[in-house]
Amino acid sequence: MKAAVKTLLVLFGVSLAFILTCGFSPSVALAAEPINPVSSNEISDRFAQISESYNVGDTLSEEDAAFVWENGLQDEQPVLTRGSASIYETRTAYGTTAILSGTVWHNGTFNYNFGGNVRGRITSGQTPRQMTVTVTCQAFGLVGSSTVLQYSDSVTSTSYGSRTVSMSKSKNYSGVTAVYVINTQLDVTTASGNGFTINAS
Repeated sequence: MKAAVKTLLVLFGVSLAFILTCGFSPSVALAAEPINPVSSNEISDRFAQISESYNVGDTLSEEDAAFVWENGLQDEQPVLTRGSASIYETRTAYGTTAILSGTVWHNGTFNYNFGGNVRGRITSGQTPRQMTVTVTCQAFGLVGSSTVLQYSDSVTSTSYGSRTVSMSKSKNYSGVTAVYVINTQLDVTTASGNGFTINAS
C-alpha cells in the first residue's frame, strides 16, 4: 500500500495585471456553492484529486472551481503570496517511524520558482523498500469567467533500501495566475510491503 506524508501550503495572490487583464471578481469564482471540508487533510486530498482529474489548460467544473477559490483563504492554513515555510511531521505505523522535514517555497511574480529542501527519514523499524519525497505545485487562474488549471508539476527524489531520502530541487514556470497550491509528500513502502500515511497539521 502506498504511504504518504503530506503537508499542504495554499499560496494565494492576485496581481494587478491579472485584475486588469481578466477583470477578476471573487463573485465570479465563487458562483457555485462553496465546498467546506472539515479538516486540512481533506483539503489536501481534494486538491490532489483535482490535480489528477485535469490536464493543464482544462476548465474546472463549477464544484471544483468553488472549492479552489473558497479554500484558498482559510484561516487555519498558512497563506502566502510568496515565500517559504518549514515542514515537520512524524508517525509510527507497521513498526516503522517516518519523519518528513525541511523547507518548501514558492517565489516570484509572473515568473515563478517553487521547490523544496526536504528530507524523509526512518527513525525506528526496519529499513524500508522505498521512499519518495515529492513537492508538487498547482496554479489556477481565470479565463473569462472560468477557472482553469494553468500549471501542474512536481520535483521528486526516490531512495531504495535506504533509511533516508533527501531532495533539494526546484522548477520555474511563468504565467498570469491567481491561486497557488504547494503539496509536500513522502511516500514510504515498508520492508514488509505495507504503508502508512501522515498528514501534517
